[in-house]
Amino acid sequence: MAFDDLREQIKEQSSQVLGRIQESTAFQQLKERYDTLSPSVQKIIKTGSIALVILLGIYIPYSFYSSSYEIEETFTYNRDMTRDLLAAESEASAIGQVGQAMDGNALKSRVQSAIRGAQLQPEQLKSIRDLVPANARTIKGIPPNVQRSGITVDLANLNLNQMLDVSEKLETIDANVKVWSMDVKATESNPLYYDVQYQLVSFYLPQKAEEKKASPRGSRRVRKPPTRRKGR
Repeated sequence: MAFDDLREQIKEQSSQVLGRIQESTAFQQLKERYDTLSPSVQKIIKTGSIALVILLGIYIPYSFYSSSYEIEETFTYNRDMTRDLLAAESEASAIGQVGQAMDGNALKSRVQSAIRGAQLQPEQLKSIRDLVPANARTIKGIPPNVQRSGITVDLANLNLNQMLDVSEKLETIDANVKVWSMDVKATESNPLYYDVQYQLVSFYLPQKAEEKKASPRGSRRVRKPPTRRKGR
């Protein structure tokens, strides 16, 4: 019922508007001029008017579609730019983590702590020696000022659980330490156990000279405010 009422109101208002247009002086003058034209010219005007109405009917929806398409393109561009900025920020923060220096001695100490955490027997640790794998010395995309330190860890007679535990602990030593390679072979005396060799590489930035010189004189003491003496 509400829709029918609305339709009737629109029809009545349209009729009123059309009646006012027809009663206007300008419309009457145009109608008189139109009536004095020849039938061929009247036919051309009717055809042109219909074509104009059709063009307007096409142009108006197209203008809305074009505007919405431009808005969608702008939204997509801004969204992609935001994603790129977030990715760049993530990469920059990851590169910034390289500043945590971990040379060969520090890396060796962290590896020894990780192995002790795996509760291996002393005889299961064969050796820990310094070594930077050849394919880790020059890596495309890493700046030349980034230093590399590496060690090789030889473990023997590990069962499967111990091997998995040690591998997990070595993988999580530090964000800048990577398990570069892992070589596993069955122990000759007991095929149920394994001899494992790990190669770990650490990437870090060398400390600046002024950072190494930590002179106690460089730090200023905070002076306490003078205390007021009580009057005698």
